[in-house]
Amino acid sequence: MWGREITMNEHYNSERTNTIVGENKRKTAYQRIKADLRNYAMSYQILLSERNSSYGDILWFNNEIEPKAKRYGLIKEFRENGII
Repeated sequence: MWGREITMNEHYNSERTNTIVGENKRKTAYQRIKADLRNYAMSYQILLSERNSSYGDILWFNNEIEPKAKRYGLIKEFRENGII
């Protein structure tokens, strides 16, 4: 996989109060994961467009990304941008 692979087995607790400091901004785990998911989807979309992809590749990506997009409120954005 290209970029950071996000798997179903990763456990994220969106209600965690743990935060990190990055570029003078405090981000919650939920915000970090949402940004990672957005970057992952964009990079994978670019990868699929640059090579001959089978329908299986595209279906696998959609099945992998759609539940996560729903969880992190990215469905509308991804549909508008043609990611899913």
